[in-house]
Amino acid sequence: MADTSYLYGTSGELADPCYGLFTFRSNSGGVQQDVFVTFLGKSAVFSSFSAVRPAVAGETYDYFYGVGLAQAQ
Repeated sequence: MADTSYLYGTSGELADPCYGLFTFRSNSGGVQQDVFVTFLGKSAVFSSFSAVRPAVAGETYDYFYGVGLAQAQ
């Protein structure tokens, strides 16, 4: 989380540091993507948001999210 200072700060944003949340940003072909992953026990929660850069008012963005669960033995 150290490289994502844009997520910290005022009400509605994350505390700094936010232990257990992993993120990275990718910029390729004019598209910026942010990916977030956290691990809870034997499961993983993830999300990704992407948008065309530079940002234009009214433009849409893409996202997906999910949970990965370990199968009971």
